[in-house]
Amino acid sequence: MAAGFTKLIRQWICIHYLLVPCITFCQPLPPFSDTATVASVNGEAIATGEFMLIARQKRAKVIRHFAELYQCTYSAGFWEKQFDGHTPAAHLKQATLDTITFIKIQQLTAKQNGLIDDITYAGFHKKLNDENLRRKNAVAQKKVIYGPVQYSEVVYFNYLFSNLVISLKQKLDEKIFRISAEKLRAQYEKDKDSLYRKGYVTNALVLRATPIEVNSREREDWQAKVKLQWNEIAGRSGVGVREFESCSRLAKSDEPYILGIEQLVVNDSVHAPEEEDVFVTMMKEKAVELKPGQTSQAFQYRQALCVVLVTGRTSLGYRSFEACREIVRSKLLDELYLDYIADLAKKAIVRINENNYSAIRF
Repeated sequence: MAAGFTKLIRQWICIHYLLVPCITFCQPLPPFSDTATVASVNGEAIATGEFMLIARQKRAKVIRHFAELYQCTYSAGFWEKQFDGHTPAAHLKQATLDTITFIKIQQLTAKQNGLIDDITYAGFHKKLNDENLRRKNAVAQKKVIYGPVQYSEVVYFNYLFSNLVISLKQKLDEKIFRISAEKLRAQYEKDKDSLYRKGYVTNALVLRATPIEVNSREREDWQAKVKLQWNEIAGRSGVGVREFESCSRLAKSDEPYILGIEQLVVNDSVHAPEEEDVFVTMMKEKAVELKPGQTSQAFQYRQALCVVLVTGRTSLGYRSFEACREIVRSKLLDELYLDYIADLAKKAIVRINENNYSAIRF
C-alpha cells in the first residue's frame, strides 16, 4: 500500500512540479471569497483562490480523460454529469486536493527549515503584487528587467515554488540525507548498466530483395510468399543469409528480383552523419532491438523486402564515475527528496471545509 502511495506521489510531482499553463474552456469560479478556507493540511489553511489556481491547470486534463474514457464531448452540464457513478467535478476536486496537499507539505517543510516565513495565499499575492509594481516602475524608468513585464498568478507561483524546492532539497541534504561519496558510488553501480553505458557497436547484415520490372500483381504475390517463408525461419538460432536466400529463390524460379547483402555497423550512442540516410536509420532501429544471432521479421522498405541479421555487438564500456558524479548526485537527491516528501504527505492530516468544498463549481 505504501509503495503504491509513493508511486502516486511520484506521478504527482512529475506532472505538477511546475504547473504549466494550459488552454481552458472557461475559468472556474467559486461562489465566495478567494481567501475563504476550503481545506487544511496539518493545520495550514488552503485558501479557495489557491485551490482554484491549481484546479485551473488541471481542467483540460480531466476533460481529456473523460472524453477518451467515455467518448463524451465537453458541453453544458459536463462537470456534474455522472459517468459510472463519478462526475468530472468530483474527479477534478480530488486531483486538485491531492496535488495541493503535496505542494503544501513542501511549503510547510520549507517553513520549518527557515527557508520561508509566509506560505499563505494572501502572502503569495502580496509578493506577486509587489513584484509586478516593481517591474512596472522599472519599465517606466526605462530600466532593464528580466522575464515578463508583469507576472501572471500561475507563472509567479511556479517561479517561487520551483526555487523553493531547489533550496529545500539542499537544506534536507545537509540536515538529513547527507549524501556521501559511498552513497554516490553505490547509486552509480546500481544504475551503471541502464544509465551510464557509452553504448554499443552493432554489426549486422541486411538482406534486401529489390524487384526488377514486374507488374504490381506479380510483385505482391512474390512478396507475400517470400515474407511468409522468411518469417518462418526468422528468430531461429544459427540462421544465416543462405537460409533466407534459398527461401526467396523457391518463391520464384526465374528470380525477377535482385538479392543484395549489405553490411551494417551502427553505434547506438551517437547520431552519425550517414544516419541522415533514411535506409540506414531504419535498419539501425531494427538492429538495435535484436540480440546477437537474432534476425528480424521481414519488413518492407519502399519496393524492397528486407531482413536484418545481427552478427555481433560490442560494448563501448561505461562513462566513468567521476564524469557522472554530478548527474548521479542530482538523481539520488531527487529520489531521496521524493521519498521523504511522499512519506510526509502520507502522514499528513487533511481536513476539508465541506461547505466551501462542496460549493465549488466548475
